[in-house]
Amino acid sequence: MAIRLHKLAVALGVFIVSAPAFSHGHHSHGKPLTEVEQKAANGVFDDANVQNRTLSDWNGVWQSVYPLLQSGKLDPVFQKKADADKTKTFAEIKDYYHKGYATDIEMIGIEDGIVEFHRNNETTSCKYDYDGYKILTYNQARKAFVTYSNVKILKAKPLNIYNLAII
Repeated sequence: MAIRLHKLAVALGVFIVSAPAFSHGHHSHGKPLTEVEQKAANGVFDDANVQNRTLSDWNGVWQSVYPLLQSGKLDPVFQKKADADKTKTFAEIKDYYHKGYATDIEMIGIEDGIVEFHRNNETTSCKYDYDGYKILTYNQARKAFVTYSNVKILKAKPLNIYNLAII
């Protein structure tokens, strides 16, 4: 799986580098989100709309956004949030997300029920067996749901792993 992830990472790199050549031609970004889907993306949804999903829905390589926050690349997003919500400053919003995004996991790979966690040029993997979800309610009635699993570590090494919060 590590070899496949490496090949996928190289392919994604080539795609990212060449993407500007293809950007915003005559193409579609897929069907627009419904109002319910847009609200769910913002953490507002009815509990009845949450359904069980398989891990294969998330197959692929997932990069941490924490380095983007650290580099300042997310600052325009935080500024837009501060402009929209006059009760919080830019610094308060950035600090809030800094606490939420902080991790030493650089990348997560998901394929065939195996989850790989990449940190400091080391990989720890585990088999993921879905065991349900729990809906979490945050301040301002925002929600997320967390999946639970029984994991079997395939290469044991101490690792702080948070469940994936998926809206």
